[in-house]
Amino acid sequence: MLSFLSTEPMQGDPSCKWENFKNAKLRRFPGELSAFRWERYIGTGEDGVVLEARLDDGTPVAVKIFRHSEHPEPINGFRFYWAFQRECHNCAILEMITTSIKKASLAGNHIYIHPKPREHRDACLNLKAFSAEAADKSPVPPVNFQPFRPDVLPNTCLGWMELSGKEARALFHMLQAFAPDMPADKSYFAIVYLFVPEGQLNDTVIQSQMDFFYLTGFVCPAYKEDNWRGSGILVDFSDIVSPLSSSWQRLLYGRKIKRRVGTQGVEMWGQETPYRPD
Repeated sequence: MLSFLSTEPMQGDPSCKWENFKNAKLRRFPGELSAFRWERYIGTGEDGVVLEARLDDGTPVAVKIFRHSEHPEPINGFRFYWAFQRECHNCAILEMITTSIKKASLAGNHIYIHPKPREHRDACLNLKAFSAEAADKSPVPPVNFQPFRPDVLPNTCLGWMELSGKEARALFHMLQAFAPDMPADKSYFAIVYLFVPEGQLNDTVIQSQMDFFYLTGFVCPAYKEDNWRGSGILVDFSDIVSPLSSSWQRLLYGRKIKRRVGTQGVEMWGQETPYRPD
């Protein structure tokens, strides 16, 4: 079993011990392929193919089937990240974060974080604030820390699953999905998410989502509109990088805002404060 996967079904709350954050494992989708009623092909990207379906209870979901079933080979000596691994890592951590937020809210408690994290240490301390160990400590917060009150939570992940090549190709054929370089003689991993319908993107909602990731320690690379749906919900979790990942970069870390740039005043998302080494 891959180190970032758990065979435990995603039922009930995960353990939020700090050790679980450091060794994040995404739990398995608690159902079989027969649990899906397949509806349509959504699209194909660099990482794989996304299909829309409904579960037995009518819940609409998006199933992302990944092109690579193992870490991609280096190209010209450059080792790329494996999208499936990154998304599993991120989704497992985000599930623990949202679980801690829910538990704190039910108990009438606050989770205190650094309001303007800048360095890697700040990002890690903010993330650790969502651990069970932090919840068990004295309620007196560190100086200048503030309660975390997110307006928008991340989209919900329902776990990972594995499909045979024949199963995947049958789905692609049935839904007329474009799926190059995904032959039937391989198996494929997939992640199941709650489906987010298309909508009118709202800068205020996007800002709230960007702030959520920034304040919990994640790097949010350049904004790509295709990866946001609804009023402003991120749906591609390989776009963000956890502070517990070796791919986290201080140069890219910081709050993102939308501002006018250039002589034409084009609006773009970018760093609020560009990084300048001390």
